[in-house]
Amino acid sequence: MNRTVRTTLSMTLPLTLLLLAGCDNGEPEPMKSPPVRDPGQEPVSGADAGTSEGSSASTELARDDAAFLERLGLIRGHLHAGHALYTDGKPAMAETHMKHPRDELYAGLVPAIEARGFTPFDAELTALKSAVDAGAPSDEVTTAWREVDGAIERLERATDATAQEELLAIAAMLDTAAEEYGIGVVDGVVDNVHEYQDAWGFSQVALERVGQIASTTDVERQATAEAAVAISSLEDLWPNLDPKVRLGTREERIADAADRVRSLARSIGEPG
Repeated sequence: MNRTVRTTLSMTLPLTLLLLAGCDNGEPEPMKSPPVRDPGQEPVSGADAGTSEGSSASTELARDDAAFLERLGLIRGHLHAGHALYTDGKPAMAETHMKHPRDELYAGLVPAIEARGFTPFDAELTALKSAVDAGAPSDEVTTAWREVDGAIERLERATDATAQEELLAIAAMLDTAAEEYGIGVVDGVVDNVHEYQDAWGFSQVALERVGQIASTTDVERQATAEAAVAISSLEDLWPNLDPKVRLGTREERIADAADRVRSLARSIGEPG
């Protein structure tokens, strides 16, 4: 898909790249993630294969399609924010979004990817990292990002989740977006721009993903349409990715949208 980046940061901005990070020698090294979720932090994988917590988390991701899609979506959200920042001429700010996905999200996802018989996207991440580390022109970084993004999309399609599972994954992503926004914006002031940007990236990916759900019944079509409206209504929470003005918005709106999407997901399959 041909995506274009807008500095106005509308809801149509492309998903972002930058999932890079990783080791300095260009080889992705699994990094241990704590098995507990701290406030404001995306669900971590418990990537230490030597612990029961790590094994449990990997097993859940290998079996639970909604959890697996949520994790992929969080990775894409970080990349979405990073790509938008890089192409907007803010490489230093974009860098903060590179390490987070690999350190806390991707490493623990690899066992689940392999357990599902899929291929991890380490090579694509490494190529993207190399481009960003080299300060490559935006078009080159975008090309590398599209390779990563395409690899993740292939995993999403191969998961073959139901519309209900996809909506539940989207709701969970919005839960995390609400947490991040609450950390990022305090009393109307952007106190932590990184978390504020993460929340934006997650909302962008959530909107794109809801539009890609293959609905097969009238109930599913209605649910996904209403979910898209709920997510689209959040656009004004992010006037841009580095606002210098007071914002009159709160994270409760994102949490409410998450609850709405979750309710719509649960309505699928219910009689009547």
